Amino acid sequence: MSFFRLSLVASLAPSFLIKGQETYTISSPGQSTKLKYPPGVSVPTDPGYEIVYDGVFVPDMDKEVYVSKDKFNAFQLFGAVGLRSDFDLNDDWSINFDGRANFGIFDTRNSSYLDQLKNPAGPPDIHGKPGAPDLYGQRRELFLSASFGICRIIQTKQHYKTKSSGEPAAALKSSLPKPRSTNGKNKSMTKSKSSSKKKKN
Repeated sequence: MSFFRLSLVASLAPSFLIKGQETYTISSPGQSTKLKYPPGVSVPTDPGYEIVYDGVFVPDMDKEVYVSKDKFNAFQLFGAVGLRSDFDLNDDWSINFDGRANFGIFDTRNSSYLDQLKNPAGPPDIHGKPGAPDLYGQRRELFLSASFGICRIIQTKQHYKTKSSGEPAAALKSSLPKPRSTNGKNKSMTKSKSSSKKKKN
């Protein structure tokens, strides 16, 4: 159907980080929250944290910043694959829908922060050894995006001109050969017939 089109799309999008951070919220009214900290991850020394044999008691928090903006790369590169559909309402207007899965080509965190995770030198972990803010390892961002739009269709038509040799029509007419006339030939044939009749008499 010409009025409906479905396409597979792929893209590569360079991006610049304007604002970004990782936060977490813990809320458990009337009871304490116990979390498990892996070995190598620092346990905060702030008030309210208590290490026990099977985890760590933590206080309630509201959007506590875990990884700030300065620990991310300002320039990021994302690839995407998805589907795009176009529906033509008429010759002038069309609506479209675009859905894609986006994934980071590189780790969005900067190299200095990754070195800090790779070489723990912060507050101690649950075993009393130097820890890091998080576990070391490569990470890729993945998210879904969707867009909806209305498009104005603009069509361009090419005007064709009749080809001409540039010579006037009168000149072309005069250059054509004239047809041969058969009037004289018919007259001679008539005369020969009449003369032959006279000889017979």
